[in-house]
Amino acid sequence: MNCTALVARIAISAISPREWDVPAVLAGMCGCHKQPFLQKENRMLMREAIPHALNRGNAHLSESPLAMDSPKTFQHSFDIYLKDSNAFMNTYFARYFEWQGVCRERWFHECIHDNLLGSDGMFVTKRAHQEYVHETFPFQRVDCYLNTVQVRQCSAYLLFRFCVDGRKVSQGYQQILYAGRDRKIRRFPDGIVDRVKEYELPLSALTE
Repeated sequence: MNCTALVARIAISAISPREWDVPAVLAGMCGCHKQPFLQKENRMLMREAIPHALNRGNAHLSESPLAMDSPKTFQHSFDIYLKDSNAFMNTYFARYFEWQGVCRERWFHECIHDNLLGSDGMFVTKRAHQEYVHETFPFQRVDCYLNTVQVRQCSAYLLFRFCVDGRKVSQGYQQILYAGRDRKIRRFPDGIVDRVKEYELPLSALTE
């Protein structure tokens, strides 16, 4: 897949994806070219290892999300309503991608930086993935659990696990980059990486 096609924006600012100067974004990545997340072998490792770890239900990613082997796990809940479901009362799959973004923004605002726009930067979503596990229905409450993996100076992976009454119903991940107002990839502001690492799972949780 062409790298240009992977560059996407979330609705964390008023700038739409079509307004992005993609060459400028990719050019900005040159400043981080030594980061492991830009190495082909590393990208393939994470692309294959994350779904494998999410699916195998090991000790690090067990049926009890809060028991995962990381210092912290962020939790945010969503209530499902009729507007979120189809004629068969199944929750629209697209809602989980929306909830990924909401959970990410709430986590960042509450736990990482309470004024992201004031930090003169924004997130770029390079990759997003979501998988169906079980059906959900209106008036159920969905708990989303967020952890990070492979946190770098310019990027991080976010893992999302969605549960109803403790049972996993969906799971996914994102790879995020940090960009400045000039739309070039840059390092996270001072102090951000350390806070993000507080929610980080060890890479061994995905590869062992």
